[in-house]
This record gives sequence, structure tokens and C-alpha cells, in this order.
Amino acid sequence: MEALTYLKDRELCKESWENSGKLCFDFNSFEKTNPEHAIAIVEQFREENPIKTRQRELLKICPDVPFTCYGTVDIMPCLVDEELNQHVRCGKDVCDCRRLKEFGYSGCEECKKCYWLDELEEE
Repeated sequence: MEALTYLKDRELCKESWENSGKLCFDFNSFEKTNPEHAIAIVEQFREENPIKTRQRELLKICPDVPFTCYGTVDIMPCLVDEELNQHVRCGKDVCDCRRLKEFGYSGCEECKKCYWLDELEEE
């Protein structure tokens, strides 16, 4: 588990425990004395509480969608997202990736990754 991922997941884990009343010990102290066990606990939490992404939600209803060699859905976001469609389409059924920079993307592969793996808010 990467350090930044661990830190983010640890905070989600602690927040979840605090909200449910299950945090009955000082996790920070536990983490210092038992780092391997703390990492295992956070990894288990993440496994049991996966991040909700567009890709994960799409796979629930369309499990056979194509994937890129990078492991993300191989569907151009501008073909399915009305906001991107209005701003990015060049009229040839492909997006103009140069214009994607307005949305913070630098090309089709990065656009797919950012769009499909973007974390969704819980409803």
C-alpha cells in the first residue's frame, strides 16, 4: 500500500469507526507500536469499503465493457458525459484532446483514467 493511499484510507477508517462508536482505542498509538497490523487493518477496511468510482458503478451494470491496457474503461468520456460532449466534441465522433486541457486532462488516456476512476460522492 502506498503511503499517501494509506494515510487517506486510515483517516476514512478512523472516521468510520468514530461515527459508528467502534473506535475504542488510540489508533495513532497503536499504529506506532504495531505498524504492520495497523496497515493490515486499514487494507481490510478498504477492501470491505471500496471507493465508489464511475468505473466501479459502470461495471455493476455492464461487466463486459472494454478496458485500456492501463486498466480503465476504454470509452471516451466525451461520448457519455453531456457536459464534456457539449464542450469537447469536434464533430467527428472523437474528442479534441487539446480542448480537454480546459477540464485538466492532457490526452485521451489520461482523460479516461481521470474520468472513470474519479471518486463519486455517496448519495
